Amino acid sequence: MTLKLKGEVVGEYVNLQFMPGYTFGWAPKDAGNLIAYRNLEGRLAVLDQQGRKQEIASTKNVWTPAWSEDGSKIAFVQSMGRNKYDISIVDVK
Repeated sequence: MTLKLKGEVVGEYVNLQFMPGYTFGWAPKDAGNLIAYRNLEGRLAVLDQQGRKQEIASTKNVWTPAWSEDGSKIAFVQSMGRNKYDISIVDVK
């Protein structure tokens, strides 16, 4: 299954169950952004309501993106190798 929003692929699920929160997270209602997601390269990306995409270049192997209540930050997990993970937070403009 492929999940597209405003023409952008925000999730592909092959032999996986579709599960919101695993590879994408919806932004708070008044944040101005729409969704944070793991793009096809595994990086964190943000799509706004006009369909503009911002990719966070310093990220890789991103999972479980979650927005702060005010929509100014996104927390996520990065896989750093076998059984190694890092929890990171980025500011969203």
